[in-house]
Amino acid sequence: MFTDRSRSSKRFPNLAGYLRKVVERRLTRTQRLSNWIGVGLVALLTPLAALSFGVGFGSLGVGLLAATLAFPLSLFAWYVIDKRLNRPKTAEHARRMAAWRGAQSLLSIEQQRRLHKLMDPSISQLLEAAAFHYARIDAATSSDFWNRESLPAHWRSVRGQAQEAADQAMEELVMLALPCMGEPQADRGKAMKNAIEDLFEMDLVIAIGGIKDAATADWTRFAHRSPLAPRTFEVGRVIAEKLKRLADEVEAKASEAAVESGSHIEVGTAADSIDVVLSEISAVKEAEDELQQRVKEGGS
Repeated sequence: MFTDRSRSSKRFPNLAGYLRKVVERRLTRTQRLSNWIGVGLVALLTPLAALSFGVGFGSLGVGLLAATLAFPLSLFAWYVIDKRLNRPKTAEHARRMAAWRGAQSLLSIEQQRRLHKLMDPSISQLLEAAAFHYARIDAATSSDFWNRESLPAHWRSVRGQAQEAADQAMEELVMLALPCMGEPQADRGKAMKNAIEDLFEMDLVIAIGGIKDAATADWTRFAHRSPLAPRTFEVGRVIAEKLKRLADEVEAKASEAAVESGSHIEVGTAADSIDVVLSEISAVKEAEDELQQRVKEGGS
């Protein structure tokens, strides 16, 4: 399950964890491919141009000039290829890219500790709840049962489908949430400023009350309120509830498998070794008793 102790994710630890996971996963995969291509272009085109033109014209200077020109050209080719790698190829790819950019935007806002202000509280809390169940699915499908080599093919397929369905659900929730963002109608900083102005005007009772009110008020009071939130919440709640059901099922299957495997646990070599030692001790004791008995009989 996602955890984060930073102040920025204090209100939404699971949502912050999800956003980091999906953004870093996408960046890592795309950037790795792009870097390999870029390094390959620079490493091949520059010396190849230097060698070809240097040998062709029989001049080291021409070769160096060709290498100097080839270097920026290879960088430009890298830039073009990188753009193509990030260009959506299908409508589904375009949708997922939009959801990834949305997650990237939310992560940036969350890291600035402003997400709780700019998103309608009903939607931000819905996303946090959905991210909690997404984390449950992620943890369950990463368990030993779902990753063992002997896992039957149909269960392996179920695992992949569960992960894909969870990803798509969160992507859809992110896209639903984005229009429910904006500047808050009430500003905590402005409320504190007004209270301080009252203080300077010697309106002590009002000032102290205003400062206390702004400092202790429920954070949702100073969050953006979106007219789209009620309808968005109803649609998003259906998705979040389905995520919960999916999390329950994949966790239950892993727990069921653990119980079944536990009922067939065999005694290991450690227990066998103990039995051998106990037998040896018993045999030695019997031999000593027999020896003592013979000594007694001989003395008598």
